[in-house]
Amino acid sequence: MFKSINREALIIIGKKPFHDWAKYIMDETPVPQYYTDPYEDKATSVFLIPDSLYEESLTDFVKKHYSEIFVEQLSLWLPEVEHWPQNLSWEVFCEWFEIIHAKGISDLGDGDIKELYPD
Repeated sequence: MFKSINREALIIIGKKPFHDWAKYIMDETPVPQYYTDPYEDKATSVFLIPDSLYEESLTDFVKKHYSEIFVEQLSLWLPEVEHWPQNLSWEVFCEWFEIIHAKGISDLGDGDIKELYPD
């Protein structure tokens, strides 16, 4: 039986402007070999969020956290901020990423979930 958890998820998928930027970075900047072509892996990330957003809408929640998500997505490709786009506004975030809301989250793994990079 699956273990349901008390979280929902935001699935963030890079759109063409993000892919274009990532491809440019791969072509113009020395990038480690383990980075893959963003078109091949769809540049997808998942962020767990509270399972009930009673006090705010999903859009309001994402607006509140979009800059953290944007920075995370960019830093996955290149940690050097000087190569990032200058404009990291909400409007650019919406142009660069598709957001999918997944409500039913189940854990198929064995053992406890552990934080990979604790502070």
